[in-house]
Amino acid sequence: MRVTEAGNGLVGGEQGRQVSVVAWSNPDQAAGEDVTVRLDGELAVPRAVLVDPHLLLTHALTEELNRSGIPTTAVWADSAEDIVFAVEQAQADVILLEYELPALLGRPESLIRSMTNAGGRVVMLTSSSDHLGLGACLEAGAVGIIDKKRASFTEFVAAIRTAAGDDGALSWHSRTLLAELRRSRAEEQRQHAPFATLTPREREVLSLMCQGCGSTEIADETFVSLATVRSHVRSILLKLGVHSQLAAAAKAYSSGWYEA
Repeated sequence: MRVTEAGNGLVGGEQGRQVSVVAWSNPDQAAGEDVTVRLDGELAVPRAVLVDPHLLLTHALTEELNRSGIPTTAVWADSAEDIVFAVEQAQADVILLEYELPALLGRPESLIRSMTNAGGRVVMLTSSSDHLGLGACLEAGAVGIIDKKRASFTEFVAAIRTAAGDDGALSWHSRTLLAELRRSRAEEQRQHAPFATLTPREREVLSLMCQGCGSTEIADETFVSLATVRSHVRSILLKLGVHSQLAAAAKAYSSGWYEA
């Protein structure tokens, strides 16, 4: 892949792919030039890269961060691979990654892993209250979260500096989100445990029960006798700890084992 300067941005191309870097941190800075200043081993001027599809807001925030003394580049592309490439070219210390990405890019966890593997420290930007999703981002390697609705610009700058010099310790809020994610997963595993004891035939019968089929319909559908279906149903009710087919179906739905 080649990377060439284009005005105050970059365009990368390989077999027709286009990756645009919206704005380099300083018009006088050469692409790839290291402007990070270290004094006695301490990171004095962290560089940031902003990854967000909301380009007008991104441009404004990039300019403000540059004026505040944090060299910042804004990047965006239409594929996860191109975004990771653009981030790598920016050679930033901190990556500000929008949490609510377009669906075609998939979940942000994959991007986070790729960016952290390349040496970046990822901070999530969000206005979402999806605690479990944000916890998954932290688990994937993000080092912090900035609430776009509540954080002041001063807090933005502080978060970038903290992330750049972070020793790996997460904030209390981040630790809380991770704990919530782990509790949710433990509860999900607890709810799914009884279903793991079902045989393949019992799972088939339970799925048909969830679709509203009675024993006779299930017998016809599975080509077994009514007595055999009733035997499967009794076993299912026993394993799930319920007393009716309706209760078994309700438990399958509520636990997420069965989705219509």
